[in-house]
Amino acid sequence: MYAINRPRTLLPEDGSEYQPGNDVIDRPVAKRSIPALRPNTVSANREYYEARVADQKALRALPVTHSTPR
Repeated sequence: MYAINRPRTLLPEDGSEYQPGNDVIDRPVAKRSIPALRPNTVSANREYYEARVADQKALRALPVTHSTPR
């Protein structure tokens, strides 16, 4: 299997929400039936990235709810 990392975000054609956490699929090597997947094809525009930045800023404004081990 090859992974091609390209610095662009492609969105679903149907306009449904893109969830970045779902862009990597871990599949056990022993499981041989490989599902057929359709790649997203619509390039994300500037508004998409601006909305992600706004989301991140809103999250940063919230109080810390957990910390990493030291």
